[in-house]
Order: sequence, then C-alpha cells, then structure tokens
Amino acid sequence: PADGDYFVAVRDVRGQKGEDFTYSLVVRPPQPNFKCKVLDSNPKVAAGTGRKFGVEAERVDGFDGPIEIEISGLPEGFYVPGPLQIEPGHDRLWATLWAEPDAKTPDKDALEKIELFATAQIDGKSVRQSIGSLGKIEVSESPKLLVQLIPDHETEAPDDRYPVVELKAGTTTTATIRITRQEHDGRVGFGNESGAVNAPHGVYVDNIGLNGVLIVEGQDERQFFITAESWVKPVERVIFVEAGEAGKPTSNPVLLRVLPPDQPNAGEQASR
Repeated sequence: PADGDYFVAVRDVRGQKGEDFTYSLVVRPPQPNFKCKVLDSNPKVAAGTGRKFGVEAERVDGFDGPIEIEISGLPEGFYVPGPLQIEPGHDRLWATLWAEPDAKTPDKDALEKIELFATAQIDGKSVRQSIGSLGKIEVSESPKLLVQLIPDHETEAPDDRYPVVELKAGTTTTATIRITRQEHDGRVGFGNESGAVNAPHGVYVDNIGLNGVLIVEGQDERQFFITAESWVKPVERVIFVEAGEAGKPTSNPVLLRVLPPDQPNAGEQASR
C-alpha cells in the first residue's frame, strides 16, 4: 500500500526445511483475471432430451466476481437454457444441451461454428474470452427415458420459456419428477443434495433419506424437496434434474426463483 520495508515469511506447507530447500519469491502488482474451460464436452444426447455439461473457472489474483457464459452457433434443433452464470466466488456452473425431438447429429461444418464465451467485469472493464466449444455432438433418435421436472405450485413466469419453482429464503418447497419409460424399466436415481442441478449456492435438495432422490421399479414419478438457506439472496437460476441411468438424460429447464424471507412464495399463497 505504500513505500517501505516489508518482511515476508516463506514456509513449506509440509513443515519441512533444510539447507537445500530453495524457493523463489516474486512480488508484483495483482492482476485479477480468470480462465474457463468446458467440462463434459462431446455430449451424446437423445432427441427430445437434454445432456449435462459444465464450465469451470480458474480465478486469478483475487478476482471473485460473476462470470457470464454465452454460446453462439448452435445448430438448428438445439438450445442451451439460460442465462448462464458462474456465481461470485464460485468456480463452476452446470447447463444442459437440449435436443428437440427432430434434432439430428450436426455435421463437421456445423460443429465448428459452435463457440462458448465467458465475460466478466474486472476493474471496471469488460473482459470477454473465447473458451472453446462443446466438441462433437451425437444424437440418438430413440431415448430410453424421458424426464420432466414439474413445479408443484402455480407461479407467475417472466416469459413463456420455463415453468417456475419459487420459494423464499429460509423455507422449503416441493417439485415433482415424472419419467416416461421407453426402454428402461429399472430404478432411476436423481442424485442427492445437489440433485437440483445448477441451483445457486445455499439451495439444495432436502429430506433425501439414504438412497437420495430415487424412482423405483413400477413407479413413474417422485416428489422432492428444495430448501433455501435463510442467508440466500434473491436470485433466479435455471435448474434441471439429471437421471443417473439410461444415458443420463436431463429434464426440461425450470426457473428457480428465491425470494426475500418476508415475501410470500407461491406455496404459501396456494395454501391460503
């Protein structure tokens, strides 16, 4: 912060030391920045379903702001529900590549047009980076399993794109997973606390029991609980669920809306 004499202590994290233990110390001004990479690329998705992929950020020199992700050049018949954001202070988001029922495997030229970008505000300036593509996309025409995520309470939607699951901070609400079995008659698992994929920090699947969120043989739907901790700030995020079997299809996207603690949510209004 100012000119002067400073003492710097360098210690081995393993607690070791010796005459031949040498280190190099570099002192420079901080240069906040980030790098992003695509996770689970080369998706194999069944027509009429989605497939999960992610974006991971490496934060540099104390940068902890939000990072916006956008995708350009998706072929006809595909879309990625958004908006997509890596939350402040966090390093990952999950999204789903959705294939319409008539989607086909893109050719090489179409795949080369797909590009992902990451944008953030650093020191008052907009920094935009190209972070690659989704790789090779393969589409199968016969999904083994269709998954639908359904809000349990009617809630006003900001537009016609997604249904809405709404709750206020410090409370719990419910939603329902419904499956259509086509070539899969066994159990279908949907994870545990993180089963609401891409939910904001502090929002998780609750009351899961020993086996997590599970639809057993002979059943086609399951209600589950979503809890928001009391300190979660108002936020809207696109979430979905992912089946652990039958090619791991994802559900339709749903907009998760967290309200302030003193604002009634859809579940409370519905019960009055």
